[in-house]
Amino acid sequence: MRPFPQIQYIPLTLTISFEKPVEYGVPPAFILRSILGLNLHDICCIARRNTCPECEHNGSCIYAQVFDTILQKDNQMYYGRNRAPHPFVLYMDDWSRPKENSLTFTVLVLGKTIAYTSYIYGAFLRGQSRGFGRDRIRYTIESISSDGVELLEDADFLNYQNAIKTWVPSSEQQDSTYEGSLLIRLQSPLRFKHQGTYADSFTSLSLFSCFKRRLEILCLLYGIVEEVQVLPLNFKVLNQMTEWKEYPHYSTRQRRNMFLGGVVGNIELKGEFT
Repeated sequence: MRPFPQIQYIPLTLTISFEKPVEYGVPPAFILRSILGLNLHDICCIARRNTCPECEHNGSCIYAQVFDTILQKDNQMYYGRNRAPHPFVLYMDDWSRPKENSLTFTVLVLGKTIAYTSYIYGAFLRGQSRGFGRDRIRYTIESISSDGVELLEDADFLNYQNAIKTWVPSSEQQDSTYEGSLLIRLQSPLRFKHQGTYADSFTSLSLFSCFKRRLEILCLLYGIVEEVQVLPLNFKVLNQMTEWKEYPHYSTRQRRNMFLGGVVGNIELKGEFT
């Protein structure tokens, strides 16, 4: 049997309620990410005058590891890069909502960062008094769960140890195939590079090369990779209904308005799948 890549993770699903209705000028995931970064920095940073790349503590600082993810360029896992993909993924079922009194979202925590889960919770807890978005609307954390199991025993104790999972490909699934179609929905912007430039169209090879590369990088940095099995791509892109879309947001760290663009829409594949 071939060895497979694997990675530990916890999906933390948070529900927050607002003291009054919120109107979103930007996708709420941008605001949630800013809340996490700003408050995690305030909790962890002990060298306020330094930026993370120049800070002598960046190898042991929780903020630097989670949110800035500094690397030495001579590292063996992601050679030549001084920053790595973050060890968390923030997502929600609806990418953009016009007006809501509550919000549910998930933070997927990866690998060794699981040990910092309480800090991630603490960042959102600290954000309650600072408020949400440009209008600083206060919110309350109503629940934190993982796969439907409540983890928040009280405001001061998050019991997440039993929620740790391990992802590993199933050898049985890889040995069986079926013919049909597969619909991929890009609900949030996919920033996809092909030959060094951002692209807005895909072939089956370019799309799954992108997925495979991300799998390898995440497992190398935060999990285990012994051998990545290369599977034949016996399918093709049947239909692509996508567009490149720019989303404005304000960067607290860079203190300026920015645009985050990427491909959104649907891609239909047809052929043989494992």
